[in-house]
Amino acid sequence: MTDHGEALFQDRCPEAAARQCAMMFAQAAEWHLEVLRSAEGKSVPLYIKNPLREHAASLVYHCRDLKVMPIGLGGARLPLLSFALEHPGFYGEQVHHD
Repeated sequence: MTDHGEALFQDRCPEAAARQCAMMFAQAAEWHLEVLRSAEGKSVPLYIKNPLREHAASLVYHCRDLKVMPIGLGGARLPLLSFALEHPGFYGEQVHHD
């Protein structure tokens, strides 16, 4: 059995693989933030909203920590992630003060 990470680097250089992962990570954060935003004004139960908020906060935290640019699939700017990165703690993510 092969290492799961091997496929990531097969037929591409490490830099390209890292860029692809960063782009998908940013896109996932944007999708989570979009779902969270659409649930905010509605009568969505807390047992659904709270995990959404936690997942979004975790994704934003890691995007910030890894210095992932708010650029998604096809090079599109990600407005919700851009806002979240410009306003640390807005979505409840941990903020490290260096």
